[in-house]
Amino acid sequence: MQKSFLLFFITVFSIQFFYAQQNQSLSNGSLWLEAKAGLSFYNRELARINGENINYQEVNNSFRLEFIPQLNYAIANRLFLGAHLGFGYDSFELKELDEKSTHVNYKIGTQLQYYFLKITPEFYLRSELGINYNHYRSNSPIETPETQNSNYLKTYLDAGFSFLPEENWMISIFFKDIITYHSNTPNFDNREDFESSVLFQDFIRFPHFSVSYQLN
Repeated sequence: MQKSFLLFFITVFSIQFFYAQQNQSLSNGSLWLEAKAGLSFYNRELARINGENINYQEVNNSFRLEFIPQLNYAIANRLFLGAHLGFGYDSFELKELDEKSTHVNYKIGTQLQYYFLKITPEFYLRSELGINYNHYRSNSPIETPETQNSNYLKTYLDAGFSFLPEENWMISIFFKDIITYHSNTPNFDNREDFESSVLFQDFIRFPHFSVSYQLN
């Protein structure tokens, strides 16, 4: 009986210790380096360019990339404040015009992350609220010289799932730009003012994921 009780006590203690170790990864004072990326290859018959539907053009050989390094510091348990840089690239061929259109975007900003629901010690639901300053450049043949360069502010709300396979590592997938605001058009996201996304459709078209490493 005593051995059974001792075994039970050791098992419970081990589980609690394991949970505690897992929770320390997102505790107050932890510092994480996160590399977020989005990648998409697609062919679409209709292009949404600069917020407009260009019905007479066909788009081929499209490639879209976004890379956003982030540094996040836990100001409270599961609540992180951080900063980010970003680069975006988009290119596609306009079949009707026999031209290639490319777009690049540079950004710098800040974000607030919250891991609001712990499903298991390894799985969390998370949200991110951010703002950044963007510089957008385009060589699109259907844009005027005045619209080929644009500076704008963007605010956004993301949500996603995070998995901690080890204490210092995290893998996440995101539903990007659930709600956004853009101060100017054209922009890299082809959006105007306040807009909301179609979650699963936008995720399939342009999926985002990240890998994070705890620095302390």
